[in-house]
Amino acid sequence: WNTGPEFQILDDTGYGLDATNINSSGALYDLNPPRSVKVSKPAGEWNRYIITVQNERLTVILNGEQIHDLKLDESEMKDRPAEGHIGFQDEAKRVWYRNVRIKELGEKTADAK
Repeated sequence: WNTGPEFQILDDTGYGLDATNINSSGALYDLNPPRSVKVSKPAGEWNRYIITVQNERLTVILNGEQIHDLKLDESEMKDRPAEGHIGFQDEAKRVWYRNVRIKELGEKTADAK
């Protein structure tokens, strides 16, 4: 959590959290709540995250809805290292992951579309 973004993966209903909480599902844990209405699926169903970090910009799409779009160098993350580990946060409860893929992206240029 101290080297990169930590996203909450949690059954909000079981914890009584709404989508605006900084600890709700999809939140940049303890820093930024998800930007849109609750889009996480209930316990027992799969959620799909697409997390992209490129050129100091972090975007997160959860189940087809963009929930984060941050300029890291202007956010609470600005003092964290530019490189680090990828971690999965689970609140010490049972959680399952599948089809986890990591793709290194090249430099994005002004000409990229």
